[in-house]
Amino acid sequence: MDDEYQWQAVAAIIGVFILVTAVIVVLIWGRAATIRGKAVLTRESEYRALSEEGAQTQQKLLRELETFNSRLAEMQGRLDEVERILKETE
Repeated sequence: MDDEYQWQAVAAIIGVFILVTAVIVVLIWGRAATIRGKAVLTRESEYRALSEEGAQTQQKLLRELETFNSRLAEMQGRLDEVERILKETE
């Protein structure tokens, strides 16, 4: 009769060990999923900030390009005027 109880005790110990192992694995898995989720959110936030910075830089460059274009048009007008004056004086 003692052998029967010993096998039951061994089976109970193995069952408890398997249960504890399963609980630990699930907890580790959940923690890893949380860490991965935070990493994804952080990465997306950084991409969003980079995208916004790129859009601001693009807007700044467009404003500067408009300024340069107006200056170039002004210089072209002045050059045309100088050419006209030179042709008249010839």
